Amino acid sequence: LDSKSANVSDLAISPDNQLLVTTANDAFARVWKLADGSLVGELDHSPATPNALAFARDQHELYSADNAGNALVWRTHDWTIVAKIACSNDGAWRVGVSPDGTRLAVAARHVSLVDLLEHEHLVTLRPHRESPFHVDWSPDGHQLATAGQDDTLGVTDDRTLAERLELRRTCSERLERAKAEIGRRIAAGSQPAELCEDLRHDDSLEPPERAALLEALTRHIVALRP
Repeated sequence: LDSKSANVSDLAISPDNQLLVTTANDAFARVWKLADGSLVGELDHSPATPNALAFARDQHELYSADNAGNALVWRTHDWTIVAKIACSNDGAWRVGVSPDGTRLAVAARHVSLVDLLEHEHLVTLRPHRESPFHVDWSPDGHQLATAGQDDTLGVTDDRTLAERLELRRTCSERLERAKAEIGRRIAAGSQPAELCEDLRHDDSLEPPERAALLEALTRHIVALRP
């Protein structure tokens, strides 16, 4: 097969052994027919460059990750984009589909989990001091293994995932309550800055979640200002 470009970075074979998809150092993932090596199509990721690929178990979807930090969902019967999910600002390098086909692990600045049923970002995991470069699920889907650029290996189990998802739900609820309180304070003519200051010293939240919550509230306050 003529890869059309040097430095093929990743490839994936379809579950029915009929198709091969490759990525290289340009904006396209290329779909090939294995039987005769013919080029079926090119999946345009412009202006980004795709880095990683994985097929859904039923082959109805293809998942890719690009150097802009997005995970893309492609419908394979017509090769159109179904969803684009932002996972990182620093690029995404590897993807792994859970055995039950419901979650996608993305190695980016950290490890992002994507809900493949709702096509939304679920939670960010930080098993390494530096960026991960590989992810893989256990055959039963109860554990996620990762390898980091800091020469460490990580294993995240169901319990940890459940805790992270519960923390995400809690943060979402707190954000909505804080937005409502900010609206009341602004309507009453007072400043909402004290609310952000209280959150800054709230030890019940992990530092990354606290920082994300403060950033979201700051954006909300700026949007409300005349």
